[in-house]
Amino acid sequence: MSGPRDEVLKAGAVVGGSVKDAYGYLGTVVLVSLAWFGWLACSALLLSLFTRSLIIMVPVLVVFAAPAQGAAFHVMALIMRGEDVVPRDFLAGLRRFWLRSLGITAAHVGLVAIVVVDIIWFIARPGAVFKVIGGLWLYALLFLAMVMPYLLPIMVQQDTGFRKVFKRAALLALANPFYSLVVVTFEAAVTVLCVILAPALSLLYMGLVAFASNRAARTLFEKYGVLDEVPDDESPCDVDSTE
Repeated sequence: MSGPRDEVLKAGAVVGGSVKDAYGYLGTVVLVSLAWFGWLACSALLLSLFTRSLIIMVPVLVVFAAPAQGAAFHVMALIMRGEDVVPRDFLAGLRRFWLRSLGITAAHVGLVAIVVVDIIWFIARPGAVFKVIGGLWLYALLFLAMVMPYLLPIMVQQDTGFRKVFKRAALLALANPFYSLVVVTFEAAVTVLCVILAPALSLLYMGLVAFASNRAARTLFEKYGVLDEVPDDESPCDVDSTE
């Protein structure tokens, strides 16, 4: 991935491979997606007892669904390593990663919320300077979006902690911007399509996204020579390896 064109082509291969994986493991994709959706639905039912505001419910539900999402990513990571999976692997991922999934997702949602509030505040101020500053904050929002596909895959594939997950995800996004942009655009398109086609949200969404994110991260791990390794403090995913 020496240039934008190479990054885009590599990301296209990731997207195509993810769709192929999802089709090849359709039964697992459906089961994992249903498990995640069931967790999401129960969380929505519980949250509806306290609020009906979508502005509040949507980000809170994203956080509440994180443990099941982390478990889904764990299952897909096992498949990509060539391992046979069984339903208890989802439960094992839930037990192993639920707290880290919750913390990582909550932190990411919190950062997005802060940036969105800043953008709205600056754009709402009178004067061109404030609007320019608000526009610049859009780049921060785009960067947070580009980081998102790597967060949980780094957690489940490298079994690392909160700080290192964010550090390595940020470095991967910075070193591979066009690649990351294509991946996050694909996942955003899948999200919109699955919301419009409601049954797809429960049957396909999480399995397909978990495959795409895991494959995207795994491709970069292979590039930097850390595939299937659990790095120590001197990770090859740090700055030196992304130059």
